[in-house]
Order: sequence, then structure tokens, then C-alpha cells
Amino acid sequence: KGLELNKKSMELNPSSLYAHYDYISQLYRLSMYDEAIKQGIESLKLFPTNEGINEIVALSYWQKNDYEKAIERYLYILTFLEKEHPMIIYCYSSLGDLYFKLNQSKTAFKYYEMALEINEEHLPVLNNYAYYLSLTGKKLKKALDMSQKTIDAQPDNPTYLDTYGWILHLLGDNQSAKKYIKLAIINGSKQNADVIDHYAEILFALGEYDLAFLYWSDAHKLDPSLGIDKKITEKQNS
Repeated sequence: KGLELNKKSMELNPSSLYAHYDYISQLYRLSMYDEAIKQGIESLKLFPTNEGINEIVALSYWQKNDYEKAIERYLYILTFLEKEHPMIIYCYSSLGDLYFKLNQSKTAFKYYEMALEINEEHLPVLNNYAYYLSLTGKKLKKALDMSQKTIDAQPDNPTYLDTYGWILHLLGDNQSAKKYIKLAIINGSKQNADVIDHYAEILFALGEYDLAFLYWSDAHKLDPSLGIDKKITEKQNS
């Protein structure tokens, strides 16, 4: 009903930016991404440099895994934002995430660096940059230093705790890694298959095999698409 009313409001007030934005943002909140893109592009004919509508279109493409279209939209947003605009750092951060999704890590890290030049303490950028560095296996000390800043600022954030613990594991400090991943689970990641998988990896590295397989089994139940069942079989036969 609310969506219907918002659409009616937009149709009755075609020159109202707020009416357009309210309708498009509700489409996005309802996960109606195709509709949000279609209406967003139509509304942008009237308001081409509105960052809010442009961002919803970018995010809708992102949700559909159309990373290239999302990148194109964020790059367009950057063409009209004024210098010092607070949204610039979020564009750089998003571009970093999106380029990494496309396996273009060099470009991704360039945008993270640009974001940190604006604010070197921006926690989401520090966390994502650190985690993606860990996935490449490069500059792990730098990744750890960035991740350290996030848990110093938010010691109960499960995402940041998981990143920090995983990097410690990659650096060979499995006892400390176990502590931080366990804190991540306690603080809200009990249903996160990736975090549970990380914990199992660390337990296995510590020789706690039975417990590791138990957690891997839990991770597989939470998200069978991760292929953890194959990992269990490989580890059992190794």
C-alpha cells in the first residue's frame, strides 16, 4: 500500500525530487531492483545530478551482481560531486569493493588508497582493504595494521573481529586468531557461514580436528553453496 501511495505521489508531483526519491528508495528497500533501476533512470532525466537517485541505481545494479554497470554509475557520480563532498569517500570505497569483485585488485586497492587519503580512519574502508589484501596473501602486515585500527575503534564489531582474526591466522598466530574469531562468533556471527568456516580452519591448524569438523559441518548447513562439504572430505582424507 505504501509503495502504491508513493508512486501516486510521484505521478501527481512529477517535478518533486522528494516524491521521485521516496518511490525509488522504497522499490530498493523492497528488493525490487529491476524496477528501481528502471524508474531511477527515468527520474534521472529530470534530476541527472541527484546523488541519491544515482546511488540507488548503482546499488541496485550491485545487488543484481552487475558490477560493471554499478561501477559506471559511481564513476558518473564522481563527475558532478563538488570537491570535499562527503559522498566522495563512499564512492571510492564502493569502487574498491566492486573492482575487487571483478578480480581487478590493483584498481580496487587504488580506490581504497584514495578513500584513505580523505579519511585515514574510515573503518569500513580499512576493514575491506585489509580483508581483500588477506585474500591476495600480500602485504599482510599492512593489512593487520589497518585491521587493528578497526577493532581498536569497535572492539565488539563481529566483521572487524573476523577480519583481524583471519589475518592473524594467515600470519601464523593461530592462538590469537582463535580468540578473535571466537569473539566474532559471540558478538553476532553465529549464523555467518564464512566466519564459522574461518574458525574451523584455525581449529584445524591448531590440531583440534574433531571440533574443526563440527564447525565445518555447521558452516555447510548454514550455506551449502560454499562447497564446505568438499573441504571436509579433502581434510578427512589428508
